[in-house]
Amino acid sequence: MPADKKVETGGDNKALVLIIIWGGLLVLILGWLKTSGIFNEVFLIGLSSDQGIIGYAYKTEEVKTSILHFEKSVDIHQITKSSTNPNLFYAATNRGVFFSQDSGKNWYPFSDLNKKIDQNTKIHKIVKKPSSEEMFVSAYKNNKGIIYQSNNGLFTLNKLLEFNRDIAYDLEIFKGDLYLGFTSGKILVYSLSDKNIKQVAKLSGPISNLKNVNDYVLFALSSSKIFVSFNGADFTQKSDPSNVKDIFVSQDGLAIYLITKNSFLKSLDFGSNYVSVTSLPIEPQKIEKAAASSINHLYVFGNQQLFESFDEGQSWKSYASKIRRTVSTIEITSNKILVGTKAFSFSNFLWENLFQII
Repeated sequence: MPADKKVETGGDNKALVLIIIWGGLLVLILGWLKTSGIFNEVFLIGLSSDQGIIGYAYKTEEVKTSILHFEKSVDIHQITKSSTNPNLFYAATNRGVFFSQDSGKNWYPFSDLNKKIDQNTKIHKIVKKPSSEEMFVSAYKNNKGIIYQSNNGLFTLNKLLEFNRDIAYDLEIFKGDLYLGFTSGKILVYSLSDKNIKQVAKLSGPISNLKNVNDYVLFALSSSKIFVSFNGADFTQKSDPSNVKDIFVSQDGLAIYLITKNSFLKSLDFGSNYVSVTSLPIEPQKIEKAAASSINHLYVFGNQQLFESFDEGQSWKSYASKIRRTVSTIEITSNKILVGTKAFSFSNFLWENLFQII
């Protein structure tokens, strides 16, 4: 009996030690989250039934919520406008494609004629070939990544490529070819003229972003690091800046912007040098998403507000936002912006903010 008691006591001590260790870690994490203000966002998401999955804002107006004619929650990966109809927009989501025919006020589920894309299909990116009605779609369904091509506004889809258990998270047209960035870290290029495909790079982690700047340089974001290629074949890692969360290019192609863990940066020389945009009324770590129609005109979302600058980020105006979820994409048109959101993910938040600190 005493021996048995010894064993039980030792087990209890080990369990107690584990509880103390994990309890202490939990206290540290929760304390940090509390001071960061993230709990406010969690509670708002948990309590609000009208969160605003997609929104729109005309000039000098607050961000209003669009109507999504769908019963379930949807995460918006991208919003893009039609090449032929100024009132038609598409949204790539985790539940297929949605469309709006009234410039973003009402959204409906969309399916092609053969139902290759439905609400069980994840759509990661839709890219349009410049000066053309041709579109390419990165989809994921039944553990397969698929690249579709369409010439008629996605009504009919032609399967170009298929990959087992790998996802082309981003697509980009660069120097006349289609580039695919995968969760496996691979970058593949599909020749639109020769119809062949080849791998040009294998980077350190998932490719979360591909950006073409004036067909001069292609940027790839992988594991918070920036890689650049001037010929589409050789990718070089930039040692600085690091801890990059997002990259975007102004629509006029004159400025490149990086959002890092602790800074909001701008480059006017194709990424050779960056300067900090320091006048933004919120801290860089609270930026959710940003976009620019030109080198002068910027939009930044954060703290449930929209910030707008007309002078390259030197001064800002702010507008209220009815959006209560995390802004995930911004589409800029001539007279308004369209905004897509995603649901808050605690696991993604921990990964991005605790486990990827370099």
